[in-house]
Amino acid sequence: METPEKFRARLAELVASQRLAVLSTHSDGQPYASLIAVAATEDLETYLFTTPRASRKFANLQRNPAVALLLENASNRPADFQHAMAVTITGKAETVSANEFDRFDAIFLARHPELKSFVQAETTARIRVAAESFYLVRHFQEVMTYHLNR
Repeated sequence: METPEKFRARLAELVASQRLAVLSTHSDGQPYASLIAVAATEDLETYLFTTPRASRKFANLQRNPAVALLLENASNRPADFQHAMAVTITGKAETVSANEFDRFDAIFLARHPELKSFVQAETTARIRVAAESFYLVRHFQEVMTYHLNR
């Protein structure tokens, strides 16, 4: 069993190496997955992304804030079965209020400066996910679980 410190180090390594994640939402009995640009707060407990307010993912989030994020470092090669890592992060998503835009933008745009005009468009929603649980998989079947006490 890994220590919480070792788990956090592995998580930090994976999060730092990946700029994209798969977001899973759910609505009307149907799951929906989207590729998103993602950034994390330094404590790795909050994940940030943006989406057009007219998107299906935004509509799904309005109906059901429970989400899963998948970050992975696979290279689509046989060695991935031994070397790739993936983490599923479950939590609740919420729209960031206007008085928090500066803090959100500082974190998100430090990771994705090329998205500045999209992030700051009036039609874009800034979303934060408060992580609740982490499921880290290495070596194809070694699973480590960590739950935050929220």
